Amino acid sequence: MTRKTKEEKKLAEYRRRLKLLGQSAKPKIAVEENEPKKNIETISKVKSEQSFFKKDLRKSLIFISLIITLEFAIYFATMNR
Repeated sequence: MTRKTKEEKKLAEYRRRLKLLGQSAKPKIAVEENEPKKNIETISKVKSEQSFFKKDLRKSLIFISLIITLEFAIYFATMNR
């Protein structure tokens, strides 16, 4: 095989760069199209998670207050005996 000249090496490098640019450009377009859809889904998930958090927090606070009230009632009921 004959050795490549500098010009052939430059052409080969140029072809490789073009090939890499062509390959990397296609996935970027696909990712950009999918990003807004994912953002909408994540926003709806965050809203639903926040509503679940608020509901769970409210239930927990009600349950805790009932337990504390029951403890006070038992304490004062046993204190009179």
